[in-house]
Amino acid sequence: MSQPAVSYSIKALEESLGKKLFFRTTKGVQLTPEAEKLIVMIR
Repeated sequence: MSQPAVSYSIKALEESLGKKLFFRTTKGVQLTPEAEKLIVMIR
């Protein structure tokens, strides 16, 4: 999967959930508290 496809998929998921899943900075990304909860729920 290409980088643009990954970015598009993440954006689509965030819009579908109505929540941001990542904090984006110039140094990278970090999971938001909402994403942490989602991971626990889907495991």
